[in-house]
Amino acid sequence: MQALQTIPILRIFDEAKAREFYLGYLGFQVDWEHRFEPGMPLYMQTAPWNARLMEITDPFGNKLRFNEDL
Repeated sequence: MQALQTIPILRIFDEAKAREFYLGYLGFQVDWEHRFEPGMPLYMQTAPWNARLMEITDPFGNKLRFNEDL
């Protein structure tokens, strides 16, 4: 089996804090977001990466690994 692309789904407990971390601190941008109905989970996308590795831990304990083309 060969994985060509992975799409993480991270559990977030505080949407405002998540936006502050991912958009404000890391500088990501939201490509799209979707919520099936009020009170349901919010799905958002950030851009893909490729080969130099950097790992961080978000405020919710999720470990994130970023890759960049060399």
